[in-house]
Amino acid sequence: MRIKHLWMKLGIAFLSAGIIMLAFSFTQSKININSMTAADWSQTSIKSIGVKTEALVLKAEPVTNVSDLKVIDGIGTVKVAALQRVFCIYDTCRFEIFITVLIVGAIFTGLGVILIFLTLMRRKILADSLRKCIIKGK
Repeated sequence: MRIKHLWMKLGIAFLSAGIIMLAFSFTQSKININSMTAADWSQTSIKSIGVKTEALVLKAEPVTNVSDLKVIDGIGTVKVAALQRVFCIYDTCRFEIFITVLIVGAIFTGLGVILIFLTLMRRKILADSLRKCIIKGK
């Protein structure tokens, strides 16, 4: 009886870990600052970054390093830190982490679903066989 519960708990753990990894992989990806257009900037809401800062960054493109934006008059350390949390300078920013976590998360999610399904199926099979034994016993 304990083994069945162990497999169910293990399946739920894998499913939970997989979903967390999938969510992490999508929330940890940054945007290439050089690919931002004026329309993109208008839809962006970053604390301490306003219209003036957006215009200054657009004029400074192409940016070779986000931290180099400190040299622009009107962009200080606080604004550069805010920009670095959201932007990078190349399209494949953290791509290795994104893909790795995405794949492992998908595998864990699938494994969790399979373990839960198999546990539930085994319970159904055991319940059916128990029901048959009870019926034969009467």
